[in-house]
Amino acid sequence: MSRILFFVALFLPSTAFLLGCGGGSKAVVTPQPQPQITDAFMFLQEVPNQATSFTPMTGEYSVLGNDVTFQAIPAQDPSSGQITAADFGSVYLSPSSNKITFDLWGGLGNTLVDQWDIYVENTDGSTTQITNDSYEDSYPQLSSDGRKVVFTSMRQGANGPNSIVVRDAVNPLAPEQVLPMPPGATNVWDPTFSPDGSMIAVEASDDDGVTTTFHGIVLMDADGSNPQLITNPYSATCDCWDGYPAFTPDSSQIVFAGATNASSGNSVDIYITNLDGSGTTQVSDGVGFNVDPIVIQVPGLAQKIVFESDRDKLNATASTGYEIYSMNLDGTGIVRLTSNSVFDGFSQAWFQAPATAAHARGTIRPRHGHTLESQSPAQRLLQGFKW
Repeated sequence: MSRILFFVALFLPSTAFLLGCGGGSKAVVTPQPQPQITDAFMFLQEVPNQATSFTPMTGEYSVLGNDVTFQAIPAQDPSSGQITAADFGSVYLSPSSNKITFDLWGGLGNTLVDQWDIYVENTDGSTTQITNDSYEDSYPQLSSDGRKVVFTSMRQGANGPNSIVVRDAVNPLAPEQVLPMPPGATNVWDPTFSPDGSMIAVEASDDDGVTTTFHGIVLMDADGSNPQLITNPYSATCDCWDGYPAFTPDSSQIVFAGATNASSGNSVDIYITNLDGSGTTQVSDGVGFNVDPIVIQVPGLAQKIVFESDRDKLNATASTGYEIYSMNLDGTGIVRLTSNSVFDGFSQAWFQAPATAAHARGTIRPRHGHTLESQSPAQRLLQGFKW
């Protein structure tokens, strides 16, 4: 099995050898059950003492009977065998198309550029550069067929507002589609396709710098039509926000992170809701900052919400740090998937480097304007485990 560009993983089947007696020996091969290896998701791991440098990590599950084992594999340059390290903003593995999309500051190769751009790693190992412009292009997500990429693009100055852009992931020269701003919204972030390809969910708010009457999840058709605010509606009276939406594999529900600004200095929680906003339920337990949820499906497992959190307050090299966790859709069965002294997360959004770099989003840009993002929680890295 090989992972395109980022790493190469090799699995060797088990063989048992039986030695005979007397004048000779004979090797007898005993077939052994082989585990099913599944790449479920990718995340970023901080490179210690290198400011905003990260290594993409692949969360890989090995399923053999009732045993499910998780390990995290660092990305490698296939030509040199060296572990990849660069200023990645986020990384996303499409489980259906097996493509990877990421945003990166500085460009690929030997020519550095002072900008954030979107790239796609194809299954043949080639890299397609999706954007090449002065906008800050960030947080890309692939459609399930791997043919479209949706991302956030800062198009009207350093303070936004952002736009949601859809581009062809195969032919980046094809015309792009800038989705219309949802009614009443002044800013949008974190778009994601539904697995069936029919919808896009985004985080949106009407924050004009003076008042905010909503900050929630907007669901729309894949072309940006029929936008519906499904959380924190216009009539909301709480000072609250919802963000980081992700669909369940059957496209029937959305998980997201949310908090009130009164409580956000202490905790952020994971919620799940139906597509019409009904049945919204808090599924995490109010401990720590729980953000960036995704839902995965691995053979042999129930569906799992995977997220980053600082709940265990492990030591860290950065001023804030997170580990990767999983839990069932109802919030039970929380498992820490990584355990170390560096930051593990799906993006730079919750990372604060020890030293500010000119291009470091986590240190100079309040990406969502959440009160809690100016806080300084605590940080972590990686272990195998039995489910």
